[in-house]
Amino acid sequence: MSIKKGAPASTYFKCKTLYRAPRTAIQEILDELSKLEWKVCRCDFQADTHIADQCRKDPNNADIVVITRDSDLLVYEHIHGITIPIGRAHELTTFTKANVMSSLELPSARHLLLAALLSKNDYSSSILRHTLQKNAKIVQGIDLDAGSSHSIPTDSVKDAIRKYLERVETPHSRTPEHYKHAISAFVECREDRSDSATPSTSTHDQICALLRSLEMKKLARRASRSSPADPSQSSTAPQQRELQPYNGQQQDQKREPRKRKKKRKTKKKRQRVSTWKHSRWEH
Repeated sequence: MSIKKGAPASTYFKCKTLYRAPRTAIQEILDELSKLEWKVCRCDFQADTHIADQCRKDPNNADIVVITRDSDLLVYEHIHGITIPIGRAHELTTFTKANVMSSLELPSARHLLLAALLSKNDYSSSILRHTLQKNAKIVQGIDLDAGSSHSIPTDSVKDAIRKYLERVETPHSRTPEHYKHAISAFVECREDRSDSATPSTSTHDQICALLRSLEMKKLARRASRSSPADPSQSSTAPQQRELQPYNGQQQDQKREPRKRKKKRKTKKKRQRVSTWKHSRWEH
């Protein structure tokens, strides 16, 4: 769905985010994948946390590359690379965690996770004018305990967030509790542990309601444009033009075509120069 000029962009955006493929089409895809011996699972929330949890349980997670359209998956601790479509051609390109860490100059993977957790993501918003690059510079100087190799301690993450909030110069009223939803997703790989977590799926009734509201707004705009400025002229019957008496001389009279003067093109005469004048034998 494309957002047209002059249309309510917010309503179009809601319809786009609420859209889900029909169940029959999804079932056909699942049947074909089962024939190829693919393991298919259904998630009540976003699939990111489930994928990260499966990679955490797999002992050979260093060899796993996740194909996705969400770059947030790269910051999970046990995911070492993602393949994501890039550009208009949607060319599949693989990015590794080591390359991202070197470009942001972060000392460890946990610093990358902390910077992504504090920046804008699917679970929390960022502080004003604090992008991923700016947060990465602040996180660089925070001493983050390595802890266990299997999981990141939640308490150490909260302590690191407190140190980050102390170093932020912009006025804010944030606390580590503000990032509770993001911590449960990125650190614990569980989205349903947070009180503010809501399922990502939406019913078709909500989509239909939004489409109806969009259609009502469109009809209201058309009515406001077509209504006359003077309320006294607002009549349902169409106004007829006054008929004028026929005047044969005026109607049948043809305009004489204007005579345009054609400009004569004057060709410049070429001056012929005799060759003998330029001869070296001239006396």
